[in-house]
Amino acid sequence: MNKWFESKYIFLLLLPGMICLVLPTNNSTQDAFGYAADAKYGIDLFSAHHLLYTAHLYLFKHIIAAHNVLVLGKLINALYLFGCMIMLYQILKKHNAENNTPIFLSFFAGCSFASLRFATENETYIIPIFFSLVGTFFYAGNTKKSYLLSGFFMAFACLFHQIQFFWWLIFGLWIWMVEKQRPLYHFMMYSISALIVPLCYVLVVVFYYHQAFSFATIWQFTFQTFYNGAASLDIDLMYSFRFVVSILRTFLQFHPSIWLWVSGSILLECIGISLVVALGYYLYKSLKAVSFNQFNTNSIVYLLIIALNLAYSLLGGGNSEFMVMVPFLVCLVIHEWIKNISIHFFIFSCLMLCWNVVFGLLPAHFMVLQPYQKWVNRVKANPNAIYILRDATETNSIIYYETGFFPKNCMIIEQFQHTKIQPNQLLYTDYLSEPIIKNSAYYLLDTTQISKLDSFLFVKVDSIELFGKKQFLFRGDTLHRF
Repeated sequence: MNKWFESKYIFLLLLPGMICLVLPTNNSTQDAFGYAADAKYGIDLFSAHHLLYTAHLYLFKHIIAAHNVLVLGKLINALYLFGCMIMLYQILKKHNAENNTPIFLSFFAGCSFASLRFATENETYIIPIFFSLVGTFFYAGNTKKSYLLSGFFMAFACLFHQIQFFWWLIFGLWIWMVEKQRPLYHFMMYSISALIVPLCYVLVVVFYYHQAFSFATIWQFTFQTFYNGAASLDIDLMYSFRFVVSILRTFLQFHPSIWLWVSGSILLECIGISLVVALGYYLYKSLKAVSFNQFNTNSIVYLLIIALNLAYSLLGGGNSEFMVMVPFLVCLVIHEWIKNISIHFFIFSCLMLCWNVVFGLLPAHFMVLQPYQKWVNRVKANPNAIYILRDATETNSIIYYETGFFPKNCMIIEQFQHTKIQPNQLLYTDYLSEPIIKNSAYYLLDTTQISKLDSFLFVKVDSIELFGKKQFLFRGDTLHRF
């Protein structure tokens, strides 16, 4: 790549991150509030499946004396997106420094909705991708030192989220299989630095949680999300549909909130239709301009990592969070397969960025997409009442972040059957009202659960209006049971 192009267009590596800094989401998830609360109050700083994320957030909070930890987490992730794009660019530039491919592919990865979504949120997925890319950068050195550094950074990524284990594993096996001179030795060089992972888990279990040092204890802590039921391996038709949608949504925002966002706005409808047409046209032109390289076995590594992540996502209910690294891996595959990336692909990436900003980041930043805050105020004002809410987990996480206490009286309907209601105790629910935005949780709900409320007589007491539609809160009490 010539110096003129590099200096003139390097801003493309900065643009997605800059947008994320300006447009952080104001509709944070329960996990985002939970991580921020733990860091804010110094509680549960080490979680098994993302061991260092909350602790590192806690550390930054004290270094810069931040008061709003939730915003701090979003800021950090946006900065790490800069790092991810720069590292991907450096990896690609090592092998293809004579054309526009490295900058175009790096820009594409940063414009994908998965990158933008999690770089504007206090979530755990952007940081480990950065360290995995650093490890991939060092891997290309093919020396003892480079393998040592590669293994260290890929293993270190696993300490920010366990899903990065697949990235570390496939590279290690690849070294063992294809290294012609002393493969076992180079594999050991790659693997030995990964001892930092079990070491960190041992230190956390023994010195932070003060548990006995034993294999069983370390094992159960490491995989506690499976032991406590927070993670499961299951496949059914609805999860399979969710999986397909999540793959599409990894690149382009695709959510029911879009229809509510554009309804009634001729301008947004015209923008949406124009972008769909333009995206289709430039995708076609990009594919038509493709010329392939000779098959390169390096692409097998990235394809295997993609396959394992997608398989794990499917088994985990189609979880889109396990696909955040896919755009970066896809770019590495494309780079191995295709000679030159055309200007049409660059235009497609620009259009993708426009779509994701207009229909993803803008509504998440400027609009209230869920009724959390109003229900939060009610739960805090009536601690003796019982609240059965569709968004109970989010409501509880917000209250925990704001007060430092986790409410006991707010729950989802599946938890209601285990709750003992006291005489004259009020009960509130929004399950009797259709949610305005029907997300995957709505479609996965077992509707027979709502029949648990049949013995109450409810009256409407409150509502929230989103996109011109109302979602209601109902009140019942034990005196009106029949």
